[in-house]
Amino acid sequence: YDPDCAQPERVLTLPDELGGYPVTEIASSAFDGAKFREVTIPASVKKVGNWAFAQNANLTKVTILGAETLGDGAFYCCSNLENLSLNDTITKIGGNTFAACHKLTSIQLPSKLKIIDYNAFLGTGLNGTLVIPDSVVSIGGQAFMDTSISEIVLPASLKTIGGSAFWGTTLSAVGLPEGLTEIESDTFGSCRQ
Repeated sequence: YDPDCAQPERVLTLPDELGGYPVTEIASSAFDGAKFREVTIPASVKKVGNWAFAQNANLTKVTILGAETLGDGAFYCCSNLENLSLNDTITKIGGNTFAACHKLTSIQLPSKLKIIDYNAFLGTGLNGTLVIPDSVVSIGGQAFMDTSISEIVLPASLKTIGGSAFWGTTLSAVGLPEGLTEIESDTFGSCRQ
C-alpha cells in the first residue's frame, strides 16, 4: 500500500480472498500511515498485525468482522476514529491498540474478550459507563489511563488489573469482583472526580 496516496476520502474494503487464497492476516505495519477514511476487515481475517493501521489521521470508521486478535498498536494514534465496530470473536486487544484515538468516546467490547493489554485505550475519548465483558481475565497497565470513564462494571472473571490501569479517569466508585487476585500500584490513582 502506498501511504502517500492522494485520495484521503477513500473507503478500504479488504477482500475475503486474493488470487484464490483466503485473506487470513493483515501484516504488521501494512497500512501504517495510510490516508483512507473507512476500513472494513472481512470475517476471513483472524489476526490484525502490530501497527497495521496506525497513525491514520483520516480514519473515522472501522468495522472488524472476524478477527480474533488485534495486534499491538493496530490502530494507534488514529486521532479521528470515532465509529468502531468489533466482532464478538476477538479474544485479545493488544497493547496500544487504540491509544491516542481521541475521538473514540464509546465502545462495546467483544463478548469473548479475555485480555485487554497495556495502554490499549490510553488517552482515548472514552467517557461515561464502561462495561467489561464477563470473559475478561486481565486488564493491563494504563489500559484506560487518561480517559473520562466515570463508571466501570468489572466482571467476576477478572483476575488481574495492571498498574495505573484507570489512572486519571473520572471514576468516583468501583466494585471489585471477589475473584480478583492482583491490583498493581496506582491502578486508581489521580481519579479526577
